[in-house]
Amino acid sequence: MKIAFDAKRIFTNYTGLGNYGRTLLSALMQNYPEHDYVAYTPGIRDDLMQQVEGAYHIKLPDTRWQKAWPSLWRSYGIANDILRDRTDIFHGLSNEIPFGLAQRGIPTIVTIHDVIFRKHAEQYPALDRMLYHIKTAYAV
Repeated sequence: MKIAFDAKRIFTNYTGLGNYGRTLLSALMQNYPEHDYVAYTPGIRDDLMQQVEGAYHIKLPDTRWQKAWPSLWRSYGIANDILRDRTDIFHGLSNEIPFGLAQRGIPTIVTIHDVIFRKHAEQYPALDRMLYHIKTAYAV
């Protein structure tokens, strides 16, 4: 089975969401080595990459527009890559999944860590709150 992940936080966050993603991916590879693991990320910090133990593939933006707008690639364009790579299941590790996966017949899992942006809206800019709400609602 080919299992893909939104790995942005795995390779860019040193705490919290990054630790969760690195621990999960490493544990899956250790306990289920027969699967093929693919990590989609718009960028990598080499020191964090070394914290993921196991065999996996990394997919980065590869076209000019994907590199210019990695957030758009992660939310929209990645769906085409996931389909092309014949992914069996996709796991959004941080409250979101790419738009369009369900329409392409790709099963998804999402981890919702919190929705604090709803409870403490005053601590988030309006645009961020709107985007978090749309992405979380879509993923759910």
